[in-house]
Amino acid sequence: RKAIECFEQAIAIEPTYAEAYAFAAGAYSHLGSSGQMLPERAFEIVHRYADKALNLDETLAGGHIAKASAYLLYDWEWQKAYDALQKAISLNPGAIDAYVLLGFYYVMAGKRNEAVDLMERAEKIDPLSPTIISSLGNMYIFAERFDNAIGQANKLLEMDPQMRSSIEMKGWATGMKGDWEASLKYFEEVHR
Repeated sequence: RKAIECFEQAIAIEPTYAEAYAFAAGAYSHLGSSGQMLPERAFEIVHRYADKALNLDETLAGGHIAKASAYLLYDWEWQKAYDALQKAISLNPGAIDAYVLLGFYYVMAGKRNEAVDLMERAEKIDPLSPTIISSLGNMYIFAERFDNAIGQANKLLEMDPQMRSSIEMKGWATGMKGDWEASLKYFEEVHR
């Protein structure tokens, strides 16, 4: 919420600052998709801010990503989400958030292998991004490639041995491989 406050201050100072609108839209998308704000209200703001960002600068990948997040996570307008994410990646091939959302688009569309392929390409672009490493781990779980998911969790745990989401990923992948007893130990570690 502090980030939104800062972005909105930037907008007040410079009303034509397209990136501030896009960043604010992305922050509201996070709040709406994570249950920290009523989705109806959050995604109405996402659309409004993303539209403003794109009206100011249609080449801004972040505006297309924010718009895609609303289409994908709230409106369920799959083709519009896909098109917006493809546009974002064409404008900025290093736009990590576009890859993450597109990966989930593929999962929702039942295209798990495409999700894995996409996130493996994203990891080559930014091999140290915790967001990419984690998202690829999740895609491996969706594709039932549990050993690969454990490998991704281990990469994250090398960066931060206390990273809760990584320990949980390792627990889920271990359990889904069939070893729920070992999995339980990871979940107990997380909930100490």
